Amino acid sequence: MIKRGSEAVIFITAATDKQFLENNIEFINLITGKRTALSGNLNDVVPLLYDRGNIAIVFYRDGRAQIVDTRTGKIELIENFDKYVLSDLKMTLGLNVYKNYPIKFNKIVQLRKENDNIRLSLVDSHSKILKILAQQQLKD
Repeated sequence: MIKRGSEAVIFITAATDKQFLENNIEFINLITGKRTALSGNLNDVVPLLYDRGNIAIVFYRDGRAQIVDTRTGKIELIENFDKYVLSDLKMTLGLNVYKNYPIKFNKIVQLRKENDNIRLSLVDSHSKILKILAQQQLKD
């Protein structure tokens, strides 16, 4: 299976294919030529591409998620984020993709509701707030 962003492609070999015991993913950045390979307990969900394919989010069966810079091959574990459950597939993703949008490696725009406030923040892969972009108190 192949997925393409404008600057990167993903090659996925599923564990159900002959000779393979686990899912394997290889990212190739078309601009830099960098190849990054991952294998292991990878989820069956196709990695998500952002920033023209330069940033990818990879999900694992145990609920972990990693952010990958396909230009350099840097990989960072995503921690302390609200998880998202795909109930029809019985899978847990280590990042709620509806509340978090990666814009650069280790820089994620996050929308979060806490009590009666809603906040738009720039966070890192550990959910540490780098900058509050907007905040609004919700009124009943």
